[in-house]
This record gives sequence, C-alpha cells and structure tokens, in this order.
Amino acid sequence: MLDIKLSSMKSNYLALLLSALILLPLGPSLKAQQLTENDQAQLDIALKTVFPSTQEAQLIPLTDGFSGDELYKLELFDGDYLLGTYLLRTMPTTSAAYRDLFLEANLIASNLEISPKIHFHSEDKALMIMDFIPGETLHPDRFKETAIIQSIANNLRKLHQGPKLSAPGKTLMGMAHEHLAKIEEQSPLASFSQIRSALAQIKAAFEVNPKKVFVHLDLHKENILEKEGTVFLIDWGNAGLDDPFADLGLLATMMYFTPQQKAQYLDFYFEGQVTEIERAKLRIMEAVAALKLSLWAQHQILERDPTFHAKIAKEFSPELLLTSNAILSGDQFLEYFYNEKQGKLETPQDFLDIGAAFRREFFLYIYSEAFIQDLITLQAAPLE
Repeated sequence: MLDIKLSSMKSNYLALLLSALILLPLGPSLKAQQLTENDQAQLDIALKTVFPSTQEAQLIPLTDGFSGDELYKLELFDGDYLLGTYLLRTMPTTSAAYRDLFLEANLIASNLEISPKIHFHSEDKALMIMDFIPGETLHPDRFKETAIIQSIANNLRKLHQGPKLSAPGKTLMGMAHEHLAKIEEQSPLASFSQIRSALAQIKAAFEVNPKKVFVHLDLHKENILEKEGTVFLIDWGNAGLDDPFADLGLLATMMYFTPQQKAQYLDFYFEGQVTEIERAKLRIMEAVAALKLSLWAQHQILERDPTFHAKIAKEFSPELLLTSNAILSGDQFLEYFYNEKQGKLETPQDFLDIGAAFRREFFLYIYSEAFIQDLITLQAAPLE
C-alpha cells in the first residue's frame, strides 16, 4: 500500500531535518493536505503507472514567487531506498490555454535538454512531475565566469533555433503594453504617451527583419539553475514567440551584465559573427526589458496599496527620474537587491524603488542619441 507524507518547508536545513520527524501519514487514500481532490487522484495515477516501485512518497512544499502555482519536492521511496527526487507542480488557478502552452514549452525545452525532463502530466495538464534539479540558482556574480556565459548563450541559441510553439504566447513588448493597460485603469501617468511612442518606434524598427522564435521571457536568477557546470532553464509561464533579442536583452538586464560580459555573450550566441546590428538590437531590448520590469513593479505597488498613486506620479515623472542623483541605476539596484535584500521584494516601497530605477534606465536611453542611432541601424539593415 502506498503511503504519502507531507512536511512543511522550514527556513533552514536543521528545521527541515526536524520536520522529517513529524511528517503526517496520509494513508491509503494518498491525500496530501495541500492538494486538491483532482490533483491527489492524478498523483495516485502517476505513482502507480510511472513510478510503480514506489512504496512511500514524501511531499515537501516549496515556494514559487508571484505565479500562484504550487510546487512540491516529491521524494519516492521503496522501503528505505530513495528511488528518486522530483518536482511536482500544480496550477490550480490557470486557464486551459495557459496550461496547454506551459506544458508544450516544458516538453520542447526538456527535449532540447535545457530544462528538466517531464515524467508525467495529468490529462487536464494542471499537474506535472519533472526532474528535481538539486543545483543552485545562478547569482549574477556567477556570470563573471566565462563558462557560465557560454553555457547560457548556447542554451538560448538552442532554444531559439529549436521547434516553435503552436500558439503565439507572450512577447516582451506585449507584456509591457499589458501592464500599461492595467495601470491606466487605476493610476495613469502623463508619461505613458511617451512610452507608447517609443515602443511604436521600436516595433517598427524590428519589423524591418521580423523574427519569431520560441522564447522564455522570464530569465532571472530564480529561473536559471546550475548543476555541476550544466545550466538549466525553468518556469516557462511567460513562454511565447518573439524576437530572440527579447530573451537576450532581458537576461543581460536582469543579470546586469558589464559591457565586457555583453560582448562575450553576443560572441558566444552568434558564434563570433557579431555586427553593429546585433549590438543595437541588444541595447534596444535591454531598454524594453527595463521598461517591462518597471511597469510590472508599478502594477505590484497598486495591487498592494492603491494610495501610492500620488507618490508614483511624483517619483516616476521623467523630469525627476532624469535629474535626481538619489535614484539608483538599474545595475546598482539589482546588486543591492540580490546581495542586501536576498532577492526579496516585500513592501510597496521596495517595488517603488525598483520601478523608479528601471523607469529611469528606459527614459535615459530613449532620450539619448544612442537610441536614435540604434533605430537607424535597424531600419537600414539589409533584408534577410
């Protein structure tokens, strides 16, 4: 008879060990307290069909940021012998269309060997079991290592040259527009017209040589794992079809690459065939990534405290952002965020700070001569 147990994730390793002593036996019904009845039934099916040697299964709840999905570390035993460790993911609040795309993205990435292998998914695709990667998430400091930059560049090239999704999914500029629309319902800013104008110019420039490839679009520290020198991408909830520079620019922004790192990154991705066109595209998409992050932060502020509207209107004004010496650059904020804040955004002020830092980055770029020159470079590029 199979036995499933559920423990609570503790804040440190000692507490986790202690929690193993007070696991709750869930008996032959296979029920876990935090799973829905349908998920419990699907887990039962998985254990009996995909993992038939399992005599006992232990579930340890994990956290999953802002997605709303529920993650568990799933350990399978045959007596005292550990058969394997897996990640169980449930998506209780998502639509069928989202689950279809999420599963397809995971399966393609798994087949490309850049993401954990999928072992089971429920018929409604709301529950998935995949390999658990016991490595570490990649802190930006790790990208000082040439081998890490080369590995992630190779993975992204493999992804972008691989099979396409059957549905369009998301785009980087599309997500920026979505956040703009949501914010305007609560707290419109005068600068939004300038933002839309810049995005329209960028869209037109990229349409000279349009490309639509399978992209991740959520490349940050928690979604990049490294195990023994191998890099894996996880969490495909933002996957879609977009220009490859949407991923390239987003990663360069979130990992605050130095100019030298960007040069290495492009050189590895394009295998030494880098022109000014590729450099211009990277700069432009870094700015779009900064804007998207800033708009997301602004939306998070209003979700938490709508009374912040007046403060947002003041601190997000282009005039203040472009002249204040008190606002951190995007790179400075991320260094503080990863090293001092342990990668956590908790209060409306936290979101305000990151939003202001990256809105400033966006405005500095679109008001610069470099932006005009980069647009000209893309518009003058030979047709492919």
